Amino acid sequence: AVSQPRFQIKTANLAVEVEDVSKSQQTAESIAKAVGGRVESSQKSNDEGSLASAELTFRVPVGSFETAVNRIRKLGRVLNDALTGEDVTAQVVDTQARLKVMRAEEDQYVELLKATKKIGEVLSVKERLSQVRQEIEGLDAQQKTLRDQAAESTINLSLSEKPKPGKPKQNDNWFEDVWANAIGGLNGVGRFLGS
Repeated sequence: AVSQPRFQIKTANLAVEVEDVSKSQQTAESIAKAVGGRVESSQKSNDEGSLASAELTFRVPVGSFETAVNRIRKLGRVLNDALTGEDVTAQVVDTQARLKVMRAEEDQYVELLKATKKIGEVLSVKERLSQVRQEIEGLDAQQKTLRDQAAESTINLSLSEKPKPGKPKQNDNWFEDVWANAIGGLNGVGRFLGS
Protein backbone atom coordinates (compact mmCIF):
# COMPACT_ATOMS: atom_id res chain seq x y z
CA ALA A 1 0.00 0.00 0.00
CA VAL A 2 1.24 3.49 -0.86
CA SER A 3 1.33 5.70 2.24
CA GLN A 4 -0.51 9.02 2.05
CA PRO A 5 1.86 12.02 2.28
CA ARG A 6 1.26 14.21 5.34
CA PHE A 7 0.20 17.85 4.95
CA GLN A 8 0.99 20.09 7.93
CA ILE A 9 0.66 23.87 8.24
CA LYS A 10 3.56 25.10 10.41
CA THR A 11 3.77 28.56 12.01
CA ALA A 12 6.45 30.17 14.19
CA ASN A 13 5.87 33.31 16.28
CA LEU A 14 9.17 34.80 17.45
CA ALA A 15 10.02 37.97 19.40
CA VAL A 16 13.73 38.83 19.53
CA GLU A 17 15.53 41.70 21.27
CA VAL A 18 18.48 42.91 19.16
CA GLU A 19 21.24 45.53 19.23
CA ASP A 20 20.32 47.07 15.87
CA VAL A 21 16.83 46.57 14.40
CA SER A 22 17.75 47.67 10.85
CA LYS A 23 20.71 45.29 10.57
CA SER A 24 18.79 42.42 12.16
CA GLN A 25 15.87 43.02 9.80
CA GLN A 26 18.20 42.78 6.79
CA THR A 27 19.81 39.64 8.21
CA ALA A 28 16.42 37.99 8.85
CA GLU A 29 15.30 38.76 5.29
CA SER A 30 18.57 37.30 3.97
CA ILE A 31 18.01 34.13 6.03
CA ALA A 32 14.52 33.67 4.55
CA LYS A 33 15.79 34.20 0.98
CA ALA A 34 18.79 31.89 1.53
CA VAL A 35 16.48 28.94 2.30
CA GLY A 36 14.28 29.66 -0.73
CA GLY A 37 11.66 31.72 1.13
CA ARG A 38 10.31 35.23 0.71
CA VAL A 39 9.26 38.27 2.72
CA GLU A 40 5.46 38.46 2.80
CA SER A 41 5.21 41.65 4.85
CA SER A 42 7.56 44.05 6.62
CA GLN A 43 6.91 47.06 8.86
CA LYS A 44 9.47 49.12 10.78
CA SER A 45 8.86 51.72 13.50
CA ASN A 46 11.54 54.21 14.53
CA ASP A 47 9.76 57.13 16.21
CA GLU A 48 11.89 59.80 17.84
CA GLY A 49 12.20 59.23 21.58
CA SER A 50 11.29 55.55 21.38
CA LEU A 51 13.19 52.36 20.68
CA ALA A 52 13.14 51.01 17.12
CA SER A 53 11.05 47.92 16.33
CA ALA A 54 10.01 45.88 13.30
CA GLU A 55 7.32 43.33 12.42
CA LEU A 56 8.03 40.82 9.64
CA THR A 57 6.31 37.82 8.12
CA PHE A 58 8.19 35.24 6.05
CA ARG A 59 7.04 32.27 3.97
CA VAL A 60 9.66 29.52 3.71
CA PRO A 61 9.61 25.99 2.22
CA VAL A 62 8.41 23.47 4.82
CA GLY A 63 11.69 21.54 4.55
CA SER A 64 13.69 24.64 5.54
CA PHE A 65 11.38 25.78 8.35
CA GLU A 66 13.49 24.55 11.31
CA THR A 67 16.72 25.82 9.73
CA ALA A 68 15.30 29.32 9.20
CA VAL A 69 13.78 29.47 12.72
CA ASN A 70 17.07 28.37 14.36
CA ARG A 71 19.05 31.01 12.43
CA ILE A 72 16.59 33.76 13.33
CA ARG A 73 16.77 32.80 17.02
CA LYS A 74 20.51 33.64 16.92
CA LEU A 75 19.84 37.30 16.02
CA GLY A 76 19.59 38.28 19.70
CA ARG A 77 17.81 37.50 22.96
CA VAL A 78 14.64 35.49 22.30
CA LEU A 79 11.73 36.99 24.28
CA ASN A 80 8.97 34.82 22.83
CA ASP A 81 9.17 31.53 20.95
CA ALA A 82 6.00 29.68 19.90
CA LEU A 83 5.70 26.98 17.25
CA THR A 84 2.40 25.54 16.03
CA GLY A 85 1.54 22.82 13.56
CA GLU A 86 -1.86 21.90 12.13
CA ASP A 87 -2.21 18.58 10.30
CA VAL A 88 -4.56 19.10 7.34
CA THR A 89 -3.97 15.70 5.68
CA ALA A 90 -7.55 14.57 6.40
CA GLN A 91 -8.96 17.75 4.86
CA VAL A 92 -6.83 17.32 1.70
CA VAL A 93 -7.88 13.66 1.34
CA ASP A 94 -11.55 14.53 1.93
CA THR A 95 -11.40 17.31 -0.67
CA GLN A 96 -9.79 14.95 -3.20
CA ALA A 97 -12.54 12.37 -2.66
CA ARG A 98 -15.30 14.96 -3.03
CA LEU A 99 -13.66 16.30 -6.20
CA LYS A 100 -13.59 12.80 -7.70
CA VAL A 101 -17.32 12.34 -7.00
CA MET A 102 -18.23 15.79 -8.35
CA ARG A 103 -16.21 15.27 -11.57
CA ALA A 104 -17.94 11.93 -12.16
CA GLU A 105 -21.30 13.68 -11.64
CA GLU A 106 -20.22 16.41 -14.09
CA ASP A 107 -19.45 13.76 -16.76
CA GLN A 108 -22.90 12.18 -16.22
CA TYR A 109 -24.65 15.53 -16.70
CA VAL A 110 -22.63 16.24 -19.85
CA GLU A 111 -23.72 12.86 -21.32
CA LEU A 112 -27.32 13.48 -20.21
CA LEU A 113 -27.26 16.90 -21.88
CA LYS A 114 -26.21 15.30 -25.18
CA ALA A 115 -29.11 12.85 -25.03
CA THR A 116 -31.80 15.32 -23.88
CA LYS A 117 -34.02 16.83 -26.59
CA LYS A 118 -36.77 18.71 -24.73
CA ILE A 119 -36.08 22.38 -23.98
CA GLY A 120 -37.29 22.16 -20.36
CA GLU A 121 -35.09 19.18 -19.62
CA VAL A 122 -32.08 20.79 -21.36
CA LEU A 123 -32.41 23.92 -19.20
CA SER A 124 -32.79 21.85 -16.02
CA VAL A 125 -29.69 19.75 -16.82
CA LYS A 126 -27.66 22.84 -17.76
CA GLU A 127 -28.58 24.51 -14.46
CA ARG A 128 -27.51 21.46 -12.43
CA LEU A 129 -24.30 21.15 -14.51
CA SER A 130 -23.47 24.78 -13.76
CA GLN A 131 -23.96 24.17 -10.00
CA VAL A 132 -21.72 21.09 -10.09
CA ARG A 133 -18.97 23.02 -11.92
CA GLN A 134 -19.13 25.82 -9.33
CA GLU A 135 -18.75 23.27 -6.53
CA ILE A 136 -15.77 21.72 -8.36
CA GLU A 137 -14.11 25.14 -8.67
CA GLY A 138 -14.65 25.80 -4.94
CA LEU A 139 -13.22 22.41 -3.91
CA ASP A 140 -10.30 22.83 -6.31
CA ALA A 141 -9.46 26.24 -4.81
CA GLN A 142 -9.78 24.85 -1.26
CA GLN A 143 -7.44 21.96 -2.04
CA LYS A 144 -4.89 24.29 -3.70
CA THR A 145 -4.93 26.61 -0.67
CA LEU A 146 -4.36 23.75 1.77
CA ARG A 147 -1.51 22.35 -0.33
CA ASP A 148 0.12 25.79 -0.67
CA GLN A 149 -0.13 26.45 3.08
CA ALA A 150 1.41 23.05 3.81
CA ALA A 151 4.18 23.50 1.22
CA GLU A 152 5.32 26.81 2.76
CA SER A 153 5.54 27.55 6.47
CA THR A 154 5.00 30.95 8.08
CA ILE A 155 7.42 32.78 10.39
CA ASN A 156 6.10 35.86 12.21
CA LEU A 157 9.01 37.85 13.63
CA SER A 158 8.92 40.79 16.03
CA LEU A 159 12.22 42.66 16.49
CA SER A 160 12.76 45.14 19.34
CA GLU A 161 15.81 47.24 20.08
CA LYS A 162 17.80 46.58 23.23
CA PRO A 163 17.91 49.72 25.46
CA LYS A 164 21.36 51.29 25.31
CA PRO A 165 23.18 52.62 28.42
CA GLY A 166 22.32 56.28 28.91
CA LYS A 167 19.31 56.02 26.61
CA PRO A 168 16.02 56.04 28.51
CA LYS A 169 13.95 52.91 28.12
CA GLN A 170 10.69 53.34 26.26
CA ASN A 171 8.00 54.16 28.79
CA ASP A 172 4.45 53.09 28.10
CA ASN A 173 3.12 55.35 30.92
CA TRP A 174 4.17 58.65 29.31
CA PHE A 175 0.96 60.34 30.48
CA GLU A 176 1.87 59.68 34.13
CA ASP A 177 5.36 61.15 33.57
CA VAL A 178 3.94 64.30 31.94
CA TRP A 179 1.37 64.70 34.74
CA ALA A 180 4.04 64.26 37.45
CA ASN A 181 6.28 66.86 35.76
CA ALA A 182 3.37 69.31 35.48
CA ILE A 183 2.49 68.89 39.19
CA GLY A 184 6.16 69.28 40.13
CA GLY A 185 6.37 72.49 38.10
CA LEU A 186 3.23 73.94 39.73
CA ASN A 187 4.58 73.10 43.19
CA GLY A 188 7.78 74.94 42.35
CA VAL A 189 5.86 78.03 41.20
CA GLY A 190 3.71 77.88 44.36
CA ARG A 191 6.80 77.78 46.61
CA PHE A 192 8.36 80.70 44.70
CA LEU A 193 5.21 82.84 45.03
CA GLY A 194 4.86 81.88 48.71
CA SER A 195 8.38 82.99 49.50
